[in-house]
Amino acid sequence: QDSQKLLASLLGGMPEAAAAPALAALLRQVQDRAEGNPFYLKELVFSLIDGGVLVRAQDSWQVQRPSSEFKMPSTIQGAVASRLDRLPHYKRSLLQVASVLGRTFSQPFLAKVAGTQLPVPGLDELTKSNFLYQNSSGDYAFSQALTQEVAYQSLLLSSRKELHGRAGLALEELYADHLDENAHILAHHFALAEDYVRSLRYQVKAAQRAFDFFDLATAKSAIERSLALIDQRPLLDGPQRWEILYLKGLILTPLNQFEEAHTVLDAAFELSVEPQHQAKILLAKGDIFERQANYPNALDTYQHGYDLLPAEYLTERASLLAKVAYGKYRLGEQEASQMLCHEALALLEGGTHPKEAGFAHSVLGLCLWRLGNLEQALHHTQLAMQHREAAKDLLGVATSCNNIASIYTDSGETTLAEQYYLRGLQAYERIGDGYFISKAHNNLGDLLLAMGKLAEAEVHLRKALEIQQRLQHKDILATILFNLGNVLSYRGKHEEGLTFMRKGLSIFESLDVREVFPEVHRSIALTC
Repeated sequence: QDSQKLLASLLGGMPEAAAAPALAALLRQVQDRAEGNPFYLKELVFSLIDGGVLVRAQDSWQVQRPSSEFKMPSTIQGAVASRLDRLPHYKRSLLQVASVLGRTFSQPFLAKVAGTQLPVPGLDELTKSNFLYQNSSGDYAFSQALTQEVAYQSLLLSSRKELHGRAGLALEELYADHLDENAHILAHHFALAEDYVRSLRYQVKAAQRAFDFFDLATAKSAIERSLALIDQRPLLDGPQRWEILYLKGLILTPLNQFEEAHTVLDAAFELSVEPQHQAKILLAKGDIFERQANYPNALDTYQHGYDLLPAEYLTERASLLAKVAYGKYRLGEQEASQMLCHEALALLEGGTHPKEAGFAHSVLGLCLWRLGNLEQALHHTQLAMQHREAAKDLLGVATSCNNIASIYTDSGETTLAEQYYLRGLQAYERIGDGYFISKAHNNLGDLLLAMGKLAEAEVHLRKALEIQQRLQHKDILATILFNLGNVLSYRGKHEEGLTFMRKGLSIFESLDVREVFPEVHRSIALTC
């Protein structure tokens, strides 16, 4: 019944068997062959029309040739291929070129690769014949993916290679100002054109862009394709192997694949020669140690990187100093941390380095907050926010939101604190990094506890705990356990609360995070 409805739609109604027995018999044969596949049925009907078997005569269709003279394709691919074969040469060639470009393509792109003028001759006819359609943006697309596939498979391998090369060069010309946005497409075309130098360059660009936009799965796939390409052809010009390994290490870090990240960064360090490159790699390794709450190793790694850098690399030295400062802050050395932050900011003075300045101000704000100087802490944290917004550093902005919220919490402005925590949580969720999402849930839970919203606090803290039981960042896990224990204690669940707090204290002691010891011991004593 559905097949009959589709036939009626295609032909403008179904003929009566008595009035047109030949046509009715042919259409029954079409229905039997299609076996309920609507696309196959449409292609068979179009094949009959293209082949001159079915002809429109005034308001009705007539069978002009006996079916014995027409071999009906036995597969859907055969039906599409037979339609392509009956096209005039220039239309068939145009479809073949279009098949190389992708399911959707612009007319200027097609014209460049086909070597023809605008408007491209034949596009309107191919659209009327249901091979293509024009979408709302004015681009063209294949009506069915199978049509593109059959057209592409009909090309000789040498022709495919040549057309992919022309497609890559055309994209470089058409999108000269947007190459990074189209890097994945360019890498694809140049790989199939066997232009491996260009393919490698764009593959790495595609990985970097995906990483910058927090699409970590895509970034990882692209960087692994880059490594496979350079493994097969180690003498390729373009990005060096250490650069590709370094980027892979960056991508693996927020995926919490720390051991592999350390391994690839170690390999990158061994391959790199210039001290500024080695320092950059050590900065990335230090970040991993931080996430693992191994602050002594993080400090040593950052210091090693700083010591390698020649004096003229002011921005890089400032970044590493600020990282050392953060490590010292986490180990409770607030005065030393502040001095290093001021040193870092002095190195950056007079330049335009908003991301680096934002981090230094952020650490300075944390030190002042921990020392109880809330006014100056807020000043530096707001400066950090301004710098990070200027740098379009979404992760940094989210972190500044959390830090501002912490300061407002301590100053008693809980409504503002809740707003900033929620803003930070939303940004972290957009990034998709579980490490920071769990921290944001923890911070929000801690605030809601202070506001007396115990049920809501428990919800956020249990979400944070669920994430960290999977990720196992020990310092964050310890903080969550302590805060959740506090909430449960206030809700009258003293034994369960003490159990969580003691688990948290045990982890803090194993990490030697001395800055929190007084608060944790005091809370446990009060609960007891």
